[in-house]
Amino acid sequence: MRKYNCTLGGEELELVANFAASIKIAKEIGDPLMIAREAALEAMMISKSFPYNPRWAFSVENVPQLLHIGLKANGSKLSLKKVQELVFDEGFASSRDHAIEYLSLIVGPAPEEEVEDSADGKTEGN
Repeated sequence: MRKYNCTLGGEELELVANFAASIKIAKEIGDPLMIAREAALEAMMISKSFPYNPRWAFSVENVPQLLHIGLKANGSKLSLKKVQELVFDEGFASSRDHAIEYLSLIVGPAPEEEVEDSADGKTEGN
C-alpha cells in the first residue's frame, strides 16, 4: 500500500494512495493523470520562460480536497472543513507541495523498497 506522511498545521497525517482514491479524485477534482501532465507541462514551460495557461491548476479549493481524499482512503475521520483549516494554518504553498507529492504516488510507479543483501550487507532496489 502506498502511503504519504506529512504535517499540516502541526498535525501528523498519513494519506493512502490507492485505486479507489484515484477514482474519487477523478470524479470530484480531475483525472490524476491529466493533473500530473498539466503540472509537468507548466513546470517545463516556466523553466523555459514561456507563458503557459494550464488547463488545470492547484487552487485553495482543490488542495484541501485532494488531501482529504487521501486521508479518507486511510480511514481518517477528519472532516473536509478541518482539513481546510489545517491547510490554511500550514500555508497554501506548503500544502500544495504535499498535494503534489501525494498525486505523484498515485500516478507514478510503485516506490522501490530497499532490501539488505544478507551476504555482504549492501542494499539494492527491490
